[in-house]
Amino acid sequence: MVVAIKSGATVTLNCSHSIENYEVILWYKQQRNDKQLELLGYIYTEIANPEKGMHVEMSGSAYRDQTARLTIQNISVETSAMYFCAARFHNAAN
Repeated sequence: MVVAIKSGATVTLNCSHSIENYEVILWYKQQRNDKQLELLGYIYTEIANPEKGMHVEMSGSAYRDQTARLTIQNISVETSAMYFCAARFHNAAN
């Protein structure tokens, strides 16, 4: 999905999955012309865990058939990027 937003606006991206027992949603950002993904944070069950220094908000649920949200405020040229979410199985031993 391509989203064009005016500078200074707020955008919320939604992510969901249908995989049983996957209770983690990870959010990543990839800058233009950069092959590396930057971890913005994750949601474990319904607990948001943004990385320190990331100016994003996370909410919602990582449970199956639920919606996790990433909110980016004050959109600017610097926040222009590809944003990804990924669902993952949580294993307490890892």
